[in-house]
Amino acid sequence: MKKEYFTQKDPQKYLRIKVLGLVLGLASVLGFFLFSTSDPDSKVSGKGNQRSEAGEAGNPSQKAVAGNEVEGEKGQEARGKPGAMAQDQTKKEPISAEGPNPFPKAKKAWSQLPAETQARLQRYVRSSAGIADAGMVRNFRLAMDELYVRDPETGKGTGVMVAPASDLSGLLAQMESVQAETGLVPELVMYEEGMERNEFTRRVVTRELMLESDSQAAADQEAQSAGLVFRDAPAYAPGKFLYLAESSPEALAAWSQLEVADVVESSLLLARQQAKRAMPNDPLISKQWHLKYASQAGVVSGTDVNIETTWAYPTNGAGRRGRGIYVGVVDDGLETAHPDLAANVDTNIDKDWNDSTTTDPNPGAGDDHGTACAGNVAAVGNNGAGIS
Repeated sequence: MKKEYFTQKDPQKYLRIKVLGLVLGLASVLGFFLFSTSDPDSKVSGKGNQRSEAGEAGNPSQKAVAGNEVEGEKGQEARGKPGAMAQDQTKKEPISAEGPNPFPKAKKAWSQLPAETQARLQRYVRSSAGIADAGMVRNFRLAMDELYVRDPETGKGTGVMVAPASDLSGLLAQMESVQAETGLVPELVMYEEGMERNEFTRRVVTRELMLESDSQAAADQEAQSAGLVFRDAPAYAPGKFLYLAESSPEALAAWSQLEVADVVESSLLLARQQAKRAMPNDPLISKQWHLKYASQAGVVSGTDVNIETTWAYPTNGAGRRGRGIYVGVVDDGLETAHPDLAANVDTNIDKDWNDSTTTDPNPGAGDDHGTACAGNVAAVGNNGAGIS
């Protein structure tokens, strides 16, 4: 009815309204088209992005533009997303695991290491070092006949046997030889005193050290004095900071310096080959509930010693199984030829007070309690017989 009224009563007013509506409609379509085809770069560097950066760190929008240029492919991915580069650019240190590569790349003339560095290394040629490893301090000795080389990109490597060196200069000469032959940067190797030597007991001296302090500034100062560079401050380990030396020998020398200074706690990080862990294959192991709870009848959960990760069977030399430890069993007798004991019995230190055979601990009739006790102490593990 309104249209009809304007047409009949005021045709000019109706025409003006119709033309005005048409103009507004065209203006809306044109505005929408221009907005949708605008340059996305202008949005990254414009006021919208500036507000995003101000909210994040108070930095001007120019930083986001520079970020696009520096970041390369990452910058291209973020183009057209206001604030994306601003957030990426305002991330704070520390350097993450994507930062400095912990594996050695820089080849060196090892015999020309500074005299001070060589002096600190010399002490480990002559004596062992107490180094934290697997939760406790153990005494390690420098291997004078073995080095380690690895791919600096993957970290995978292997041990390299060399002619035994009698002193530090000989070991450094071997490092130069291995470096020339393999094209890779060698690292030092250590073994715990008294342990058999194999790939699982081998420890590789890495470039990495961990310093502990309530103040990162204090840790940084000590690290700098020892020639280390900052690598990371893991969020999951407050108060612990990771640093890198230029090489394996220099890491050992730096650790020696930090230990003497004793301003901050320091740890030399040793690399090792992990081994699969399982219980031994002895048929009666399932009845030894005190070693590992396995829902045995009448046994209360949590009353076992949970030995599996310590023994680390089945790999030889991988776990802690009492190697080099002597235990005396004072009891009524011990069957030295028992198939599950013979390999672990030392008959040179036996004593028998019960009869005239003072050097023969084997039991008489019914004297079998000592054998049972000795089995709990020293039965051969993972031999497919008896207990562990």
